This record gives sequence, C-alpha cells and structure tokens, in this order.
Amino acid sequence: MQAGRRSGIYAEEGEVDLFLSCYATPLQQGGRDEKLAVAVSFEAGRPESERRLIRQALQREWRDFAL
Repeated sequence: MQAGRRSGIYAEEGEVDLFLSCYATPLQQGGRDEKLAVAVSFEAGRPESERRLIRQALQREWRDFAL
C-alpha cells in the first residue's frame, strides 16, 4: 500500500486468478465526490520490461489527472 501511495500505482499479483496481474491508479479530480480509476490486467508471466511500460503509462495518467 505504501509503494502505491508514493508511485500512484497499486499492484495485485494473483489475487483473483493465479495467472493474472493488475496495476491500477486512482484518477483524482478536484472537487468531485466520484471515485475514478484506471486499471490494466495482464498475464502474470509478462516480463519486467513490459510491466515497466504499463506502470509508466499509468503514472502519466495519474500525474495528468492529479493536477
């Protein structure tokens, strides 16, 4: 949970399905009560190089919406 708060990316590994991983980021919009998020699910066997690209894309979205 702490890593997610720092980076904006929350990860799940095999919690729903042993072969499924998920990264998610909250989308904060000032003054809105609505809770928004973007999540990406993918095969757990993806290499770290591909996982890094997914995290980078989600971090860009997190930063853009956090403004």
